Parts: sequence; C-alpha cells; structure tokens
Amino acid sequence: RDESPKCKCLTFSHDGNLLAWISDSDIKVIKLPEGEIVHQFPAGYSNSLAFSPKHSFLATWGPYRISDKAPQGTHNLVIWNLASGEKSAGFIHKRHTDWKPLWSTDEEICTRVVVDGVLVLKGSDIGTSIAKLSQDGIQEFSLSPSTNPIRFATFNPTKKGAPAYVKMYNFPNFDRPVCQKSFYKADNVSMSWNKTGKSLLLHASTESDKTGSSYYGEQSLYFLDDEGNSIHVSLAKTGPIYSVEWSPNGREFCVVYGSMPAKATLYNLKCDPIHEFGSSYRNLIYFNPQGTIICLAGFGNLKGEMEFWNRQDLKLISKFQASDSTQFEWSPDGQYFATATTAPRLRQGNGYKIWHYSGSLLHEVQVIKPKEELWEVTTVILS
Repeated sequence: RDESPKCKCLTFSHDGNLLAWISDSDIKVIKLPEGEIVHQFPAGYSNSLAFSPKHSFLATWGPYRISDKAPQGTHNLVIWNLASGEKSAGFIHKRHTDWKPLWSTDEEICTRVVVDGVLVLKGSDIGTSIAKLSQDGIQEFSLSPSTNPIRFATFNPTKKGAPAYVKMYNFPNFDRPVCQKSFYKADNVSMSWNKTGKSLLLHASTESDKTGSSYYGEQSLYFLDDEGNSIHVSLAKTGPIYSVEWSPNGREFCVVYGSMPAKATLYNLKCDPIHEFGSSYRNLIYFNPQGTIICLAGFGNLKGEMEFWNRQDLKLISKFQASDSTQFEWSPDGQYFATATTAPRLRQGNGYKIWHYSGSLLHEVQVIKPKEELWEVTTVILS
C-alpha cells in the first residue's frame, strides 16, 4: 500500500503482471498479484509512464526544464531497463503530444519522433541508433502491430497552402512508401491499425469549420493498406465523426458519425457498408475482446444509453443506461464490463459498476475520493 496522497500516473504492463505509478517522490513498479515492489526509481518531474510491449522497459516523461546548472536542459524522457533496474537511455523531448517511444511488438526496435524524422533504436540497446526515417514536420507517427514487416505511418499537416499527407512504409525500406494519400482540411489526425498491421484508418479533422456548420470542425475518414489502396470512406450522414474502432478480427471497422441522433455503420476492408445500426444518441464504440459483441454507447454530454449488438446475426441483444459514465472497460472474457464515474470529468457521484452485457448490474461501489477502475489484462473467470 502506498500512503502517498498523490498519484500522478498509473499504468499496467500489457500482460497485466506489472503495475507502475508515480507518486510525489518516486516511481514504483510492483509484481501482481503478490504486490511485491520489484523496482523503485526517482520520480523527478515525471508525470507520464509507458511499458514496452514485453515489459522489458519502462519509459517515463516529465516537462522539459532548464536551470542555472543545466541551461541546455536535462533528460526529461528516461527509459529504464526492468531486468537490471538501471537507466538504459535518456533524451530531451519537449512535446508531450508525441513523447512516448513506440516499440515493435517483439521489441526488436524502438522508435522516437525527432525534429527531422523518426529515429529507430536497437531494441536491446536503446542508446544505439540503427536507422532513421528522414522527414521534416511529422506531427503524428504510428507503428504497426505486425512484425514481418514492421510498418511505419507518418502524418504531416496542411502547411502554407500545401495539402496534408500520410505515408506508410515497410521498415527498413524508407526510400519509397508502400502507400500514401494527400488531402486538404487536416490539422490533426488519429491513426489506428487493424490487428494484422496491413490496414490503417486515419481520422482527420480541422480546428474549425469555415462553413460554420459544425462546432467540431470539418472531419474525414481515410483508409490505407499495404497494397497501395487509399480510400476516402463514404459516410451516409454529414456531421462529426465521434468514434472509429477496428474489430478485433481486423477485417472490419465501425464508425459512429453525423449530427445527433448519430448513425453507426459497420464496414469491410473495401470500405463497403456491411450493416447500418440506425440512428441513436451515441458517440462511442466498444468491441468486446473476442469481437462477438459490439457496444454502442452515448457518454459524456449524452445520457449514458448503451446498445449491445450480436456481431454474428447483427441483432440487438440489450439496451440500458449507465448515467454519468466517464469510462467503459470490457473484462478480458468479453462477458462483463465496468462503467465508472471519475474526476476530474465529474466531481460528484464517483464510483464504478460491474455489469453483464445482458443488462444485469452485478456490483456497485461508490467512493468518496476520485478514483478510476482499471481492468487487469489477464484471464478472469466470473461466476
């Protein structure tokens, strides 16, 4: 038990066997379920954490600072080796938006966005650079979950009248992208790969809508794949794109979009609509880990209605409400889920609930102080 009054950040390793958090003075890593402290590092000004995929490393980041003793600044991005407990490497990285190093799933390489491109580091020796993708002005970068080959995706925003563009590369062949797409009306993007790492969805948006028709700015959705296909995904209703999610099977994706009540559509890899879920007050999509159930939910400024759809026959299983929810997490077995009401989004009514997808409320906890409920990513059997 940590009695420190502050927890700046908390994260699980990908397999759920390690838990790390930042308190006022240090960073602790414990082994689960025993709760044994296996590592303890100085926190400094750190406020962000990330495990590597095989939890061989822990990356920490804090705001960049200068001082009289260090006018050039000190390393604010540090990578710790969790086998030895020693510092593997340190870097100066000023932006929080892209601070997180990205590892390939096998940890053979580690990547960092730098001013003039993407630096590729040796996975077993983070201090050693082995390659570089040279490209100025990269705003967003993403690494595929595939390892044979590993794919890179980069995004450069609209600049001085020139269009924005996204490029996909097969590592280590950086001379020629396998797919690219240029377009206007893109200040920001979010990128998501399918399970195989062959296909990429790019949700592009502008800071404002010059037509004045939308508070959210203008938004578009693009599809790219390793065969060179690039498609502007056609949506059946104008308005914001609230949520875009791949199915765990990697062969289809779902989009919630359009002015309220929003539409929801399931697409295949050709970007053809498979199924229309109709219109309702929803803004989020949650596939269960097996991809057999799709939850369409309306959280945030909506009333918390949730629809659960059977993917096999595409029929509605259940529909019920979890008011004031700020978080939703499926259990690993895909039968249960948690909803939570957390600060700072909501300061009152904090707590969490455990549900079955049929609508049965199984457990409820109300808390006095703001907390988050997190699922440990291991097999869980509930009866």
